Amino acid sequence: MSEPGRLSARLQAIARLIPPGQVVADVGTDHGLLPVALLRQGLAAGVIAIDRRPAPLAVAAANVAAAGGSDRIQLRLGDGLSALRPGEVSVVVLAGLGCRTICRLIGAAAGQELGLRWLVAQPERDPWLLRAFLARNGWRIEDEALVADGGRLYTALRAIRDDDDSWWQGWDAAERLLGRPNLRRGGPALTALVAHHRTWIAAEVTALRQHGGDEATLAERQSWLAALSALDL
Repeated sequence: MSEPGRLSARLQAIARLIPPGQVVADVGTDHGLLPVALLRQGLAAGVIAIDRRPAPLAVAAANVAAAGGSDRIQLRLGDGLSALRPGEVSVVVLAGLGCRTICRLIGAAAGQELGLRWLVAQPERDPWLLRAFLARNGWRIEDEALVADGGRLYTALRAIRDDDDSWWQGWDAAERLLGRPNLRRGGPALTALVAHHRTWIAAEVTALRQHGGDEATLAERQSWLAALSALDL
């Protein structure tokens, strides 16, 4: 059993982005380590830990009990935000999921009037797709965190409800790809992320040129490469 309260670097990044003093829903909680750590560190008033699989939820229950958090951490079996009732939480965490899964869960909950104020998400890959989705669906990115963990790069972001998407119109191509907060902070993880993006975008440009791909996509990818090349890291 994992030791309650011990968080990996990627989970620490998520914890730092959660607004303190709120009731938080951790969707896809797995072993429940994040909820336990949030309460131990005094970062949450309460947590609803949700998972759609009984086995990891049972492990989470054991971890919560061992940490003495059963009175402030509710465990629920359910799929995504459908396990929540209106007004229960102000912050939802969606981590360790694919970008498209995160977008699907947010979209499915749009008409439920849950009263969510913040979203903290950490997609497995393609956070640039999530940024664009949030901008189109009434969310504004407040902050991000980029960390290396287990040989991989993870981007976590915090967004707040805001129907004004003018913030997104002010972001250039590099900021949309990498996240404005990450660009402002810099660091080795950002340098590694830029190199990663240059590699896959260049490969995609080559493939589009060779196989006669969509011209609009080709132009977009070329603009991305130009934006990355212009960065002063």
